[in-house]
Amino acid sequence: MFARPARWNHDKPHRCPNCHAVAVSLERPKWWRIYTCCRCDARFTRWPRLAPVLNDAGVMCREHR
Repeated sequence: MFARPARWNHDKPHRCPNCHAVAVSLERPKWWRIYTCCRCDARFTRWPRLAPVLNDAGVMCREHR
């Protein structure tokens, strides 16, 4: 099972909180999804504690999909 995802940055939810790459460019970030960074494979979401019930969006980067 995956570890709990990190919480995204409030001012830039489309960027990975780990390496700051633009990880969500195919849609506007949604709080009910877990995103995966295309550069460092970090997982992040708005509400990490709700991870068991959130949908996994995977990689949503236009450049690295």
